Amino acid sequence: MAQGIEHLPSPSLLLDQDRFEDNIKAAENLLGSFGKLMRPHVKTHRTPELARLQLGGRARGVTCATVGELEAMAAAGIDDLLLANEIVSPDKLERIAAVAATSRVLVAVDSMRGAQLLSAAAVRAGSNIEVLIDVDVGLNRCGVRSAPEAVALARMVLEAPGLILAGLMGYEGRLRAAVADRVQKFDAGCESLEQVKSALETEGIKVGIVSGAGTSTFNEGLRSPVLTEIQAGTYAMMEADLDGLDLPFKRACTVIATVISVTSDGAVLDAGRKSIGCENGLPEALLPGASVLKINEEHTLLSCHRPVALGTRVMLFPSKVPTTFNLHDRVWLIRGNVVERSVPITARGRSD
Repeated sequence: MAQGIEHLPSPSLLLDQDRFEDNIKAAENLLGSFGKLMRPHVKTHRTPELARLQLGGRARGVTCATVGELEAMAAAGIDDLLLANEIVSPDKLERIAAVAATSRVLVAVDSMRGAQLLSAAAVRAGSNIEVLIDVDVGLNRCGVRSAPEAVALARMVLEAPGLILAGLMGYEGRLRAAVADRVQKFDAGCESLEQVKSALETEGIKVGIVSGAGTSTFNEGLRSPVLTEIQAGTYAMMEADLDGLDLPFKRACTVIATVISVTSDGAVLDAGRKSIGCENGLPEALLPGASVLKINEEHTLLSCHRPVALGTRVMLFPSKVPTTFNLHDRVWLIRGNVVERSVPITARGRSD
């Protein structure tokens, strides 16, 4: 039987299903208008059931950040998986190859040695693993740094047993509204991808997939002539620092907390950093006349312009959705103020 959110344990993680579904539909409409595909990034929620809801239409598969996420999604029946990270640890390579025996698996590679190790694991498992050559497009993290380097790596992948060259990927990092020259930085990254793609094609090497962008560069990714798919993840739940980017997505993730102590001009909630991700700033309290002053491990302190009663339930928008999900065992799906069900965050803690 359905129950109101006031009966949930506190603190609890909530997902507004109406907003979540509207965000998915909005993304689908934009992707269709520009002829792009999307590979939703599941690092945002690490929840296979939510990932399945994101798939269909222009969303053909998912992006994972870790082998643990890859395994959790595959175990839930999702069989088109990109691991957008370089992997060189022998045990992790074996696990990737095992998943690839029954699912389509693509892996980012940026070095000869990385490709050799991945090939050896694929051969031992009797599986085929697709490769996206990772190009550094300005994040200065992983990725090849030049077109000649990419061509040499592509040739090696083409000859490596158990590997299939599927294309390229490049991620520029989150370019928030406040980032100076954000569009120019994104365009420069796409130009790097275009140069690598052109160099490969000049050598007769086919480039199928060019994967990149994210929620903060969703609009730019749609208009990019080189990208074929977008790796957005936060779009389905959104965060405050993505406001101002002219995106059609609305914030859908909250943490519900309870007022456990009051002062003459404030209140204390029973939710803190152990239940709310704060990497992008303090959470936002959805209580008229209230604002968040500070947050500790288990408490959030509010400034209140009007009296607040003990036991009052307060909804908080987290500033960082992925780390918020990783702090909870389950997420409660709601419509309005009614709880419909909860689903386990199966890949919580799966950074392995």
